[in-house]
Amino acid sequence: MDHARFADYFLSMKEFKCLDGKVEIVCHVPYPYSNPRTVSAKDMSWLEHDLLFLFKRPGEFGASMRNGLYFRLEPDERGWVGSSQAIDLNYISAPPDAADVAPYDLATRDDVAPGERWIESLLIE
Repeated sequence: MDHARFADYFLSMKEFKCLDGKVEIVCHVPYPYSNPRTVSAKDMSWLEHDLLFLFKRPGEFGASMRNGLYFRLEPDERGWVGSSQAIDLNYISAPPDAADVAPYDLATRDDVAPGERWIESLLIE
């Protein structure tokens, strides 16, 4: 991820690297705990956890950690495509019980309806 393309925002007493889409601001939220950082064609969850974001409207004060975005990665002919899913980033406000288990599983994520978010997908080529 090229953070040079992001702007610095100070939200809720923390600095974030954000993209300003005028209708929505999307900020990268680095996964804060050590983890195995392993990936395979069958399990991309740790890479997906490196691609956590939050969103907010430009006029909103601060950041709400319940407005999280998770991108579920699947292979396609161009590389890996991530479809956006809603998550609550408060879920990782404390370290997980097991550092080798990715905390955001299917039960903690909800699909985002098309057109609901400014950034709906991402592509890794």
